Amino acid sequence: MYGFVASGGSERIVTSLRVQPRHRDTVRAVADVLADTSEGPTIEVLHGRRRVDLPRELAALLLSVARAAASGEDVAVTVAQPQDREEELTSQQVADLLNVSRPYVVKLARRGVLPHRMVGNRHRFNACDALAYKASEERRREEMLAGIASADGYSPEDF
Repeated sequence: MYGFVASGGSERIVTSLRVQPRHRDTVRAVADVLADTSEGPTIEVLHGRRRVDLPRELAALLLSVARAAASGEDVAVTVAQPQDREEELTSQQVADLLNVSRPYVVKLARRGVLPHRMVGNRHRFNACDALAYKASEERRREEMLAGIASADGYSPEDF
């Protein structure tokens, strides 16, 4: 599955993908090339007559994506907009982002789970911290659901 999606809020999913099983060997080969630094410090990308050296940071990101995709995981790349990196959110805005109640967000902050700062008696949250927490909770939830569901799926008799 390849797709481009723009979501609400301050995050943007640039692309998401699920590699079909028949293409996983090819993606593993790409990961092997990206991981192999024995041929030099840079990776050269060729397209027709154009030649570009891939920066190490981009190669590292692509390697992570390729490894995850080759193992059958769904992959989504989320980009925080430059203005979002320093954007501060109120507890209500974080609650809306996470789809939870405002008191629950305050509880997360007081327990030290969600980084914040105090402005008077009000909590302020960095947008990137809130997005990172959201992503980690989504991963945790998916792992828990995968552990509950049977490997071969459900049949109508299960219900």
